[in-house]
Amino acid sequence: MNKTAKKDILNLMKKDILDNFNNISTEEMYHFCNNLFLLCSLKAEHVDNQTIINQLMIRNSLFVSDMQTKGVSISDDNYNVEIEVYTKLKNKYIRIIRNTMQLSDF
Repeated sequence: MNKTAKKDILNLMKKDILDNFNNISTEEMYHFCNNLFLLCSLKAEHVDNQTIINQLMIRNSLFVSDMQTKGVSISDDNYNVEIEVYTKLKNKYIRIIRNTMQLSDF
């Protein structure tokens, strides 16, 4: 996937995240976007679930460690969102990424 397409998708994700999550910090929003992009990209490429989980766990651990080092607290409010919101975002962006990958094959 080219950089422009990735940037466009990340911008769409940022908008959706800001629309669905209240009081999300800039750092959390970027982290969420990057995790969502990674998850959906790997799903679009049919990577096995355990590999995806491992990648996300590593990223989340590094993020939390970085926030603790900076003395930034992470709000629990954003983690009480209904699972349907996460599922809707995941499914939407898997479709977008797959379509983008197919278009780039031409």
